[in-house]
Amino acid sequence: MDPLQCEWVVEGNRVKLTPKEYACLEALLVQEGPYISKQQLMNHIWPVRMADPPSSEELNTVLYRLRKKVDPWLRIRNIRGRGYNAEVS
Repeated sequence: MDPLQCEWVVEGNRVKLTPKEYACLEALLVQEGPYISKQQLMNHIWPVRMADPPSSEELNTVLYRLRKKVDPWLRIRNIRGRGYNAEVS
């Protein structure tokens, strides 16, 4: 992973990510335990407290875009009622 370029290099392929997608991927890959909670993931992507905090829909948009970019190398799963995890395909 290259934080300066917001790229993920996998199997020789460079996957260009937005800063939010990169932060999301980073959180999913370094999670401790079987999943990362939705709130932990949001705090990692948006670490600064905002007057108008991000919505669940904004998180869903980041996850949707990230899933499209990292498939088929990584599978991002929603664990209902718990959070998210990522599995290398």
